Amino acid sequence: KKMEVEGKEEDKKQQIGTVWKIIKERKEGVNQEYLAANLPAGKFTPQAIAFSLNFLIERGYIGLFTTSTGENVYISRDRTPPALQELSKDQLAVYRVIESAGNNGLWIKSIRGQVHLTNARDLEKILKVLENKKLIRSFKSVVMKNKKLYILAGLEEAEQHKGTVFHNEAKNIDTEFITALSKRCYSFIREQKLASLHDVHEHLEKVRIATVCTRYFFC
Repeated sequence: KKMEVEGKEEDKKQQIGTVWKIIKERKEGVNQEYLAANLPAGKFTPQAIAFSLNFLIERGYIGLFTTSTGENVYISRDRTPPALQELSKDQLAVYRVIESAGNNGLWIKSIRGQVHLTNARDLEKILKVLENKKLIRSFKSVVMKNKKLYILAGLEEAEQHKGTVFHNEAKNIDTEFITALSKRCYSFIREQKLASLHDVHEHLEKVRIATVCTRYFFC
């Protein structure tokens, strides 16, 4: 088992190295399509590519830049995109701090602690500038409720922040939906007198009440 774990870790290192090599060799950066087309066929799953990119971003080897057309481009950190060259020293520092967090995101207090800005309002202005330039975006997390987190504009937040199918679009617990689902389950069990978990699952799918939800909950 130890040898198997070590082998998997070595595979990850090789995959990360391959991704980084492709990005470094292209001075204008690479998008997802270019990267996928130039990786060894059959050796990289979408998950492996995403893991490698996030690893390289978090450790500062590469940066993610969103072009004016909305395209995401990964670029070696020793090649600064034009949009970042236009930023002030403080704006770039804030951008880099957010970039280093990868898809986990950071809330304003964490950012402030890392860039050492004494005036909270100055940081708020910088975040607004970066958002207006579409370099970063904010999102809500089910883990850190009531806190706005910031992430690079082209990244999708980590799964832990998204919540489950029992959360609504505002990422709050959807109590109305859960109540309706509970009532439907109770009604079915009462009618049947005796029902297995599989029976309840089949019934919910049959009546087409949140198919995705019931698969998540019962499978």
